[in-house]
Amino acid sequence: MKRSYWFIYLLISLNLFGKTITLEEAVELASHQNLDIQEKVFEEKIQEKRAYSKKKDLLPKLSATTTLEDSEGSGNKSSETDLLFRGTLYNGGKIINSINLEEKRHEVSTLAKDIDKKNIEFLIKKSYLECLKAIDRRNIVLKSLEFYEKSYEKNKELKELNLITRADLLAVKSELSKRRLDLIQAENTIESLKISLKKLMGLTDEDTLELVSIEGVNYLAEEPAAPEILKENMEINLSNIEVEIAGLEKKISLGNFAPEVTYHMGFNETQDSFSDTYSDFQGIASISFKLDIFSWGQRIDEVTIAQMEVDRKKISQKNSVDLQNERLNLLKNDLNSLEEGVAQSKTALENFQEKFKYYEESYVHKLISLDEYLDSEQDLLDERSRFIGLNYDYKIKKEEILTLLK
Repeated sequence: MKRSYWFIYLLISLNLFGKTITLEEAVELASHQNLDIQEKVFEEKIQEKRAYSKKKDLLPKLSATTTLEDSEGSGNKSSETDLLFRGTLYNGGKIINSINLEEKRHEVSTLAKDIDKKNIEFLIKKSYLECLKAIDRRNIVLKSLEFYEKSYEKNKELKELNLITRADLLAVKSELSKRRLDLIQAENTIESLKISLKKLMGLTDEDTLELVSIEGVNYLAEEPAAPEILKENMEINLSNIEVEIAGLEKKISLGNFAPEVTYHMGFNETQDSFSDTYSDFQGIASISFKLDIFSWGQRIDEVTIAQMEVDRKKISQKNSVDLQNERLNLLKNDLNSLEEGVAQSKTALENFQEKFKYYEESYVHKLISLDEYLDSEQDLLDERSRFIGLNYDYKIKKEEILTLLK
């Protein structure tokens, strides 16, 4: 109940005031608001109801039948009323297997919902991290813009003192204009990514959304040791259940070869005006035995088709395992490459920072040209952006592996 109150508060605060929302809250909100998940929840409930309803086939059914006859020629009127319990004693296990089949289908609907939910959660995390990456890159552009604004003002003073040429001042002004354009593009990128994130969360474009940096906050789960061979996850479990379903459908087909034994128990009342007879309710009981002897091989065909479906599902199950393991290996390779890239970029960033400081001092003492100085700032800007991108890509790839292992 507290969880529901928290969700309602979060939703109201978003709608009325806008909200700074954490990654954890974004995932929680999507689990309630996302339309794909809501659809899967309804499918699960429908299948649960079907599985529950199917169990009632084991119970006897009560029926009442009244027959009235009126013969105009003879003036005879008669009636007969039956009140019967009907049930099945034996039908080759079709009822039990049908119940088990519906329960397995309920498991499938539950797994399908969970798979959809975990995939949406990953998309939320990926989208959230992509937004943060764009925000951090925007902040780098802002710092660079501040640098060029100060540099432009300083170089204007130098130009007035005839210490630099007009071409040097125009070069700084040109870079300043580029940074302003870069900032506009960065802001547009952030807004576009936020729109995609809000759609995944089930929010409207008008909802205000501010994000929280994950720096220093452990929102991302620790990565468990990825197995060499993945033998179980939701997708593999789903394919295993599909094989079981095909097996149950085959058992139901085999049940058509068995006789069907049913029983009837109840009461009967008859009345005939012509013979002036009347019988009060009398107890009746009967057992029926039914066996289809010949159907032109139709039942054999049904079993053959069911067996082929079992074989097909087994192939699909093996293919699912292979695909999941292939995907895991690719993700692990990508993660290792990103880890190496982060380490290399960190070293390169440190080198570019030292180079920029050296060039800054050299430019002050007129040891290098303005172009060389500005190029060193551009190199530092590019490497900072690359380093941030690799770090976020590494986090996203870890989350993708965690999602696969579920």
